[in-house]
Order: sequence, then structure tokens, then C-alpha cells
Amino acid sequence: MAKVLIVDDEESIRGFVKQVVEMQGHEAKEAENGRIAADLYENFQADLVITDLIMPEMDGLELIVHVKKKYPSVKIIAMSGRAALDTRHYLEFANRFGANKILEKPVDMDTLINTIAEVLAA
Repeated sequence: MAKVLIVDDEESIRGFVKQVVEMQGHEAKEAENGRIAADLYENFQADLVITDLIMPEMDGLELIVHVKKKYPSVKIIAMSGRAALDTRHYLEFANRFGANKILEKPVDMDTLINTIAEVLAA
């Protein structure tokens, strides 16, 4: 069982990801932005962070840099999918900053399950 921190400003996405994570037998905690996630990480010490990239207060890129600097072995899945923005660049930066995998939203359950398993096994 892994500890997974789910970070997204959309409650429905956090809920969906949490349900998938818990179905796989992992422990999950949620945060609505990067600032809250950074604080929560200090106590929760997740094995995997699944984060949106475009959020208020502290975005996902800032969170990736912050967490990887302090905890280089943490695994990260970055997700983004704001239709109004070209998120491809955000996803490329997330990969450069240390994300193990990047996913475009919306993501389906099977893709999410397989990606979580792949990243945790690596």
C-alpha cells in the first residue's frame, strides 16, 4: 500500500482520483492547491503525488519543484487539461521539473489505474 497525495482545485476531479487510488488499496489525502499540499506533505510524506498544474495560490509546477527539492525520491504524476490554455507546455515543464508521468485531462479510470501502478512500480 502506498500513500498518495492528490492535488487539484476541482473537487470532482480530486474525488474521482481518490476513489481510484483507494480502490487500488492505497491511502489517499487531498489538497485543493499546491500551498496546502506542500504543508500537508510535510506530515503525510506521500510516496506518490498526483497533481493538477493550473491552480490558485501555488500551481502544480511550483509544487513539483518544492517537493522534489526536499524529497527527490517522491514520484509524481502531473495532470492538466484546461481547454482555454495550451497545456502541452505546462505538461512538458512538469516533466522537466521531475514529474514521472504526465496525463492530459480528462483521464479515464483505466489509464489512471495503469499509470499509478507503473509509476509506483518504477
